[in-house]
Amino acid sequence: MPGVAGGVGVTDQAYGCAVDEHQRVLAAVMANNGANLDMVVVRFNEDGSIDDTFANEGTFLYNPNNLRDGAVGIVLDDQQNIYICGSIGVAGQGDNSAVVKLTPDGGVDTTFGVNGVFSYNFGALAGDASYSDYCQRIVRDPITGSITGVGVMNGAGMNADIVVWRITADGDLDTTFNAPLGYTYGPNEVFDGTATEWVTRLFVDESGRILLPGYSMTSDASDGDLVLWRYLDDGTVDTAFGNPNGYITFNSPDNGFDDAYDGLLGNDGKYYLIGDSLDGLGTTPSLIVRFNTDGTLDTTFNSGVGYVRRFMHPTWASWDESNSGVVDASGRIVIGTVAYNNDASKSDIVIWRLNSDGSLDNSFGSGRLVLSNLGGGENDFLFPATLTLDGYGRIVGCGNSTDGSGNSSLMVFRVNP
Repeated sequence: MPGVAGGVGVTDQAYGCAVDEHQRVLAAVMANNGANLDMVVVRFNEDGSIDDTFANEGTFLYNPNNLRDGAVGIVLDDQQNIYICGSIGVAGQGDNSAVVKLTPDGGVDTTFGVNGVFSYNFGALAGDASYSDYCQRIVRDPITGSITGVGVMNGAGMNADIVVWRITADGDLDTTFNAPLGYTYGPNEVFDGTATEWVTRLFVDESGRILLPGYSMTSDASDGDLVLWRYLDDGTVDTAFGNPNGYITFNSPDNGFDDAYDGLLGNDGKYYLIGDSLDGLGTTPSLIVRFNTDGTLDTTFNSGVGYVRRFMHPTWASWDESNSGVVDASGRIVIGTVAYNNDASKSDIVIWRLNSDGSLDNSFGSGRLVLSNLGGGENDFLFPATLTLDGYGRIVGCGNSTDGSGNSSLMVFRVNP
């Protein structure tokens, strides 16, 4: 599966990716049907063909109100049930954060939540139900079956803010999480009360603590820092982390903008943040930072530096955006990067791998693997939204390919380790 590009709607963007026990790949898709957006899951067989035994000839599509819906995250349980997260449009208000549960064959499990759906308007917490909520990612506890999610909420006159929540295995709000609410709204602001806080991932460490990688930007966009927020398993802010704030920040030596788009738990229990960093030359290299569990920078990573900051495309050195990663069984960090050419008229995908000490693994594709023109066009924009591993350790990625006319197709690719 070097690359699969296909379409469900007018434009399709895959943001989430999972692999089941049969090595079939499920892509969580936000599909534009020309009038609004649909929440979509597509399943591919191990050989890259569409699995027409799943849902409706390989595709599950959900748009109950014929409004703006979309899927951005996906996880599976041990019974191969499927949980997709994203947003559902509701008439007369903003979008709701949502989780939909599917059976392994792609049907809605109506025993979950209300008719198979958990949907909540967290925007009302900010005082206005017209604010939109977007569930960015979910994780599922394999013992209790509970699902923890993180979302971003924003609206007219409101900078983006974060909400973390938990639902039970039955799809109800878990009021023991940050009791009695079931959610935590608005983590401690990094800059001030008007700053934009943005999170696109979450992960859980070995102690059950919830980690939110992201960034914070001042209201006038004059400064931005990479941020890692941490919550205890009960939903309260972990004030021992970045004492007493519950978060830590990273600002590169150039004092530029630093962003985290993904976060990983290493095999050694340490925290990896993946993103990019605007340097003093006006260019943006990839940025990989490793923190100890106490929130300090791990200076044993990359020969005493604590972070890796570099361009990975063999030709271009203008703008790298590393937005996805996964840790393999050997503790190596596999990174998916979108690399733009110098005039930002095209982008390639670069897959690269770091050893656990932060050095570049030159045994992997001579240090990198460049995927170009997977959509068939010379000037395509390729975007690797998320990476995961299948049962054989192969790297599976989901994203999209956009042509010169702005039409996007979902894209699934697989790379040997």
